[in-house]
Amino acid sequence: MYHNPADYILEVANKEYGDFTDVLAKKNAQQDWTEKAPQPISPDHSNEKDIGLVKEDHGYRCGKISIVVQPPNELYKFQVLIKRCLIQQYRDWTVSHLKVLLHIMIGVLLGVFFENAGNDGSKTLSNMGFYIISLAYLCYTSLMPAVLRFPAELPVLKKENFNNWYNLGTYYAAALLTGIPVQIWYSFVYSAPSYFLSGQPQEFSRFGMFVLVLAHVTVLADAIGNIIGTLVNPINGTFFGAITTCAMIAFAGFLVLFSHMNKIMRTISFLSFLRYCFEAIVLAVYSERQPLQCPETKTYCHYKWKLIFVCLVLIETAYLSEVTYYEILGVTKHATAQEIRQAYKKLAIKLHPDKNPDATEQEKFLKLTEAYETLKDPDKRHYYDAYGSYPSYTRKYNYQTQAEYNNIYYNGLYHNDPFVDTLSGQNFYDYLQEGFHFINFYSPFCPPCQNVADHWKKVAEVYKGIVKVGAVNCVYHNSFCYYSMRIGSYPTLLFYPNGKKGSFVYYSGDRVFEALDQFIMKYLKNHIHIPTVAQKLNSNKPIAYVLGSNRIENDGLHRIGYHLKGLVHLVIVEDDNLRSKLTKNEYTTIVFSYPRFLPIAKEIQSTNEQEIIKEIVEALPKVDHIDPDKLKKIRNQLRRNFVTPWVLYLSTKKKDDDRLLLHKMSATYPDMYFGELDCDKWEQLCISLQVEQAPAWAVLKSGGAYQRLRSASDIQLAAAAVRLHSLSATELLRILDGDMGVWVLVVVPYMLSWDHIVEPFTRASIHFNDADDNISFGIMTCTSATDTHCRQLAPNQPSILVQHGRKRSFYNSRISEEDLIQFIDLLMDSTDMELNDQQILEIMDPSSRDHTWLVAFLPAQCGHLCDVLMHEWRIVARKLRPLEFIRVGAMQCGRQSSGFCTNVRSPTARLYLLGSGQHYTVSLQHLQQAPYMLEWALEYIDDSVTKLNWNSFSKHVIAEELHPKSDKKPWLVYFHSPRCYRCYEMYADFAIVGILLNNAIHLGKVNCVNERGLCQHEQITNYPSLKLYLGRNKHHSFSSVIPIPVTNYASLLQDIKPHLRKYDENLLAGIDVDVRQGVHMKHDEF
Repeated sequence: MYHNPADYILEVANKEYGDFTDVLAKKNAQQDWTEKAPQPISPDHSNEKDIGLVKEDHGYRCGKISIVVQPPNELYKFQVLIKRCLIQQYRDWTVSHLKVLLHIMIGVLLGVFFENAGNDGSKTLSNMGFYIISLAYLCYTSLMPAVLRFPAELPVLKKENFNNWYNLGTYYAAALLTGIPVQIWYSFVYSAPSYFLSGQPQEFSRFGMFVLVLAHVTVLADAIGNIIGTLVNPINGTFFGAITTCAMIAFAGFLVLFSHMNKIMRTISFLSFLRYCFEAIVLAVYSERQPLQCPETKTYCHYKWKLIFVCLVLIETAYLSEVTYYEILGVTKHATAQEIRQAYKKLAIKLHPDKNPDATEQEKFLKLTEAYETLKDPDKRHYYDAYGSYPSYTRKYNYQTQAEYNNIYYNGLYHNDPFVDTLSGQNFYDYLQEGFHFINFYSPFCPPCQNVADHWKKVAEVYKGIVKVGAVNCVYHNSFCYYSMRIGSYPTLLFYPNGKKGSFVYYSGDRVFEALDQFIMKYLKNHIHIPTVAQKLNSNKPIAYVLGSNRIENDGLHRIGYHLKGLVHLVIVEDDNLRSKLTKNEYTTIVFSYPRFLPIAKEIQSTNEQEIIKEIVEALPKVDHIDPDKLKKIRNQLRRNFVTPWVLYLSTKKKDDDRLLLHKMSATYPDMYFGELDCDKWEQLCISLQVEQAPAWAVLKSGGAYQRLRSASDIQLAAAAVRLHSLSATELLRILDGDMGVWVLVVVPYMLSWDHIVEPFTRASIHFNDADDNISFGIMTCTSATDTHCRQLAPNQPSILVQHGRKRSFYNSRISEEDLIQFIDLLMDSTDMELNDQQILEIMDPSSRDHTWLVAFLPAQCGHLCDVLMHEWRIVARKLRPLEFIRVGAMQCGRQSSGFCTNVRSPTARLYLLGSGQHYTVSLQHLQQAPYMLEWALEYIDDSVTKLNWNSFSKHVIAEELHPKSDKKPWLVYFHSPRCYRCYEMYADFAIVGILLNNAIHLGKVNCVNERGLCQHEQITNYPSLKLYLGRNKHHSFSSVIPIPVTNYASLLQDIKPHLRKYDENLLAGIDVDVRQGVHMKHDEF
C-alpha cells in the first residue's frame, strides 16, 4: 500500500470501510492480529462470476473506494524530487535573490579594496590575502546555511522516508544535483566583479580556473555543512561549523608557511581542503606568467617574480622542492664533516660513471658531487643552509662570512670610491654647500640598492665637478636616515638643485644611468646657456668656439659649459663662413681664443669631454710657481702685516684633477694670490706642510698663519680665520707642554672624519680675530706617522680642547659656533676658580669667611663627567657674578692627590653661607646642568621667594584693601612649569633681581602644573611668564598688573625700575641696582 499508515488507521476507526469495531476488539482480546476480516460483497457484484472477478482484482474494496497502485520506480521519484528542489530554491528568496545580491556586493567591495593587487608587484602579498579571504568567505557562506538547513528539513525527511515515498540515496542525489549548479553560480557572481576589479590577469582560462576552484570550495563546504547538520543540533552546528572553517584557514598555508610548521602540524595540514584550493588559485593565476609590474612610486618589489611567490606558497623548504643535498648524500642535516665524507665515498663507488654508463646514473653522480663539494666546505654549507642550492636571485654582493658581512655593514657599497662621497649624519649638513648635490640613501643589503650602485658610481664620475654625488649607509646611520631625513624606503635618491639653500627634489624615475643623466641635465640646462654666434667675438676674455652643435653630444657640450662657467665663454658656430675664418682644418672641433695671452688660437680636435677641458685648461695662463725661497718670502711678508692671503695648490703629476678648479678659484677670488707648489719636486717641503697626499690645498694668512685645507671650498672661510693654524707634531707637543700661551685645539686622529667640526670651529676662531686675549687656534690632523700623539688626546673621535699653560680643558658639548665661543669665554673668564686645600679650610671656617661661597668638589678619575660638570659650574659662576657677596670656586681633585681630596668620592657641591656655621650639600650627579644647580643654590642664598597657591595668591597678591597701607609692596610673580627647561634657565635671573632689589618688592612663584586654575585665571599662555602686581596705595587709586618680558637680570631691572618709581618713589631709596660689570672673577680675599 502506498499511503500513510496513520491515515489508514483513522479511516478504519471512522468506519469508512464498514463497521469492524467488534471484530477488531475480539481479535485484540485474543491477541490475534494475523487474520484478515471478510470483505462484504457489493450489491453490484451478486453473481458468482462477479465475485470471482472481485477476488482476482485487488484494487476494488467495499465501502470507501480504495485504489491500490504499484509504487513508482526510483527514477520517477528522483525526477519528482529534482522538480521539488528547484521549486524550493526558486521560492526561497534568501537563495534566489538575497544571497546572489550579497555575493555581488561583497565581490565589488573586495575588488575595490584590493584594487590592482593582481597586477602590481608591490601588492603580491595583499593579493594572496584576497585569495584567502575569497576562499574563507565562500567556504563560510556555503557551510553555515547547510548546517542550519538540514536540521530544519529533517522532520519532513523522516516522515516521507518512513512512508516509503523515496529512499535517502534518491533524496541526497536530487539535492546534490540541484545544488551544484547553484554553488557554481554563486562562485561566478562573486568572482566576476572581484576578479577583474582586483586586477587579476585578463585571461579567460585563468578566470575559469579561478571560478572552478571557488566552486569546489562551495561544494565541499556545503557537503561538510550537511554532515555537521546531520550529526548535531543547529546550536552546536554553528559552533562546529565556525571551528571547522577556522581550522581550514589556519592550515591553508597563508597565515603560517608550511616550512614554519613542525612535522605534526604539517601532516595535519593535508586535511585542509582550503590548502589545496589556495595552492590551486596561486597556480592558476601566477603560473607561466611574465614578471609583474613594479610601480614607479615603489623602490623595490620583492615578489614581482612569479617564481619566488609560487615557491613561497607551495614549497615547504628553500630548495624549490628538489631533493636536498643532505638527502642526496643520505645524511641528516646535523651530520659531521666526517659522516658527509664517508657517505660520499660510499655512493661515489656505486654511482661512478665507469660502472654506470647510463646517462641517468651519471646525472645522479654529478648531483652527488655537487652536494659533496657544497657541504664539505663550512662556508658554502652555511650559505646553503641559509639560501638553498640556488643563489639569491638578486643578491649582487656575497657576504657568506661574518667578516664579509661586517665589511659591507660598516663600509657600505661606496667605500673608497674616488667619485662618490660617503656621508654620515655628522657631516651631511656640512657637505651641502652651493651647487648641485645628489644623495643616495641606501641599505647595503637591499638588492635594488646593489643594482643601482654601478649606475650611481658612473653618474658621480661623469658629473665630477658639476654635481656632488654622495651616499648614506642607512643601516649603519639608521637614526639619522629615519628620524632626521624621514627615509622610509631604500634606495631613496634626493637631489638638491640649490645646495643647502633650498629644499630637495625626490627622484622617482628609473635607477639607471641614462634616466639619472637626463634628470640631472634637466636642471643643468637651466643654468647653462650656450649661444650660437655668426661672427667672431671681439673680446680679450677666453672664448671657446664649438664648430657645430653636432660635433659634440649635446649633453656633453652642456657639461663642458658648466665646467668652464665663469672661466671660458663657450659659443657654438653654425655659420660656414665663420667656421672657415676660424680654421682650415675640417677635423677641428673647438677653437680656443685668448688674445690677451695666446697670439695664435688653439685648435682642439678631440670630441671627448675630459680631453677638451684638459686642453683648454692647459692653454690658460699659468699661476705662480712656489719654491722654498719664495714660500719663505711670502710668510715673512704676511708676518709683517701684509694682509692679502696666498692660496697654495700643492700638485703632483700623478694626479692632476684639480687644475681646472685652481683656475676657477683664482677667478672666483681675485682679491687673493694663488700659487702652485710641485710636491713631486719639493717633496720634503710638502711633508713639512702636513701634506701626506697631493693634490691638496692650503692657505697662508695675514700674520703668517698656515692652514692645510680639506678642499678648495674652504678657501674663503679659512682665509678670514687669521688666528687658525695647522699644526705639526712638534708644535702640538710644545703647546701641550705649556710653552705657547692659550691655544684652542682640534685634534683629529688618523682616518677619522671631522667635517662637522670644521665650519663652527673656524667661525669661532674668526670671532676672536680682534680680541685682546692672546688666544690662538690650531688644527692637528694626524697622519699615520703622528697618530700616536693624537690618540693620547682623542682616543676614538676628534676632540676640542683648550690648553692654557699646563691646564687642559676638554670641550664636551654640542658642536656649534655659539657654544664654542661661550666655552672659551668662560675659561678665560674664570681662570682663578680653582681652590687648594688651604683656601678650602679658610672657607670652612665661619669666622674667616667674608663671602658666601659655592664650591664644587670634583673627584679624581671622574673623566668626561667632571669635564661637563666643570663647564656647567663656570656658567653658574658667570650667572652669579652680579651678587657681590657670593664667590664661586671649584676643587678639581684630578690635579691634586692629597689633603682634602682624599675625602671626595663623588662630584658634590657645597654652599657655605656668610656668617653661618652650617653648610648645604648636594650631589652634582643629580644636578648636571647649570639651571638646576642655580635653583638649588638660590633657594638657600635667598629665601624671600614665596611659593604661591590659589589661597595665598588671593590673600596676599590680588586682595583689595579698603584702607591700603602706605608701606604696601608690589609683588613680582614668576609663573613656571617644572616640565619647562627654559623656566629653570630664567629663574636665576628672576631670583637675582629680587636679591638686588633688596626686599623692595615681594617675590613669588607659581607652579602652573599644580595650580592650573590660578594660571588660567591670570591668562598665562606660555612659560615662563613674569607679572608685576601693583596694588592700591596713596598714589594709585586702582591696582594694576604689568607683564614683564622674561630676559636677563639687567634687562629685568631696567624694565621694573620705572614702574616701581612711578608706584612709590621711596621703594628704591638707598638701593643700588646698577648692574655689576666685570670680566674676571677674582678671589682677592686669598
